[in-house]
Amino acid sequence: MRNKRINLVIIAIVLVLCITGILFYSEYGTKNFGNELITNPDKFEKVVDSISVWEMKGGVDNKNIFIVNKDDELYNEVRSILNNWEAKRTLFKNMDVSDSYYKIVFTNKDDITNPINILISEDGMVNINAREYELVKGDLDELLNIAN
Repeated sequence: MRNKRINLVIIAIVLVLCITGILFYSEYGTKNFGNELITNPDKFEKVVDSISVWEMKGGVDNKNIFIVNKDDELYNEVRSILNNWEAKRTLFKNMDVSDSYYKIVFTNKDDITNPINILISEDGMVNINAREYELVKGDLDELLNIAN
């Protein structure tokens, strides 16, 4: 009887550890930036009508780098760059927003009052919905140089 209880406790502990590991990996594993962090890839063109990039200083929009609409030639190129990026959720690194950083804004013409704002620093730290990520694949300069 006592051995059965010990076995049940061990099985319960192993199950809890397995479930915790799966949840931790799904939250903190590497994710595709465009497909998983912004929106479902099948809905990207329905959800995102324009993409703009702003240089930020002291929390204020300082300079508009570019704005591309769905009809522009650069839209698919910007979307392709973002879809090639990969980001990983971080636990102990935080984005420093005291200096300059960039803001990527995704807007939908049907809901212009609710854009998706993503903050990204030059060192590759990304803030999406108050969650910190780090770019593990991709480069901010690639995105910034597209307008030139």
